[in-house]
Amino acid sequence: MKKNVLITGASGDIGGAIARKFAKEGVNLTLQYRNEAKVDAIIETLKDYDVEIQKVKADIVHYEECERLVKETLDKYGKIDILVNNAGMIRDASTVKMTEENFKAVIDLNLTAVFYMTKLVGTEMLKVESGKIVSIASVSGIMGTFGQVNYVASKAAVMGMTKTWAREFGRKGINVNAVAPGFIVSGMTKGLEDMYTNQIPMKRFGTVDEIANGIYFLCSEEANYIQGQTLVIDGGLTL
Repeated sequence: MKKNVLITGASGDIGGAIARKFAKEGVNLTLQYRNEAKVDAIIETLKDYDVEIQKVKADIVHYEECERLVKETLDKYGKIDILVNNAGMIRDASTVKMTEENFKAVIDLNLTAVFYMTKLVGTEMLKVESGKIVSIASVSGIMGTFGQVNYVASKAAVMGMTKTWAREFGRKGINVNAVAPGFIVSGMTKGLEDMYTNQIPMKRFGTVDEIANGIYFLCSEEANYIQGQTLVIDGGLTL
């Protein structure tokens, strides 16, 4: 029987790469999205894989939308084997210039929505005493980044919550981990390579596929004894 993965933020660059990796490995998909055109373009790249695909438009900063997303996934597949908390955003400004609106928007999506989704999906996984949960953190949450107090706070908190969830869910056979990307070639980092490449020991930005590979590994049987960890994929940036 095929496994089923629920991926949030599936219409973004990294989200699309995660979807392709899981589809390639024969895992059925539920793709949460906001941008219809982008998610449809990603689904078009998956048509040659023998998997079922469901797309669900949901604004996961609202708890009731998360409930609907989980319900629609369960209605289609009967179970959720894997949750990838990938949805995220940036709204940068120095602390003194950061608006309350922009601080809250980033915390709502990058942190609170991760809590909502993990609470709801984790509840289902506890019933069957099985599952994998991986959340996207960031090296910014490890190092701190100028002008990203909201983003850094959200990603550092995701890594902390991951450790708590590892303790809460691990006793029931559920693995909870995180991935912290460094600089990755994507729309979010466009124009930054000339500025930051020399800071990276490997002298290049990573690819979205390299992030997807790390996420898939943590969701595979090979990672059954990895718990509460943050896998840093940054080419050595944080050494």
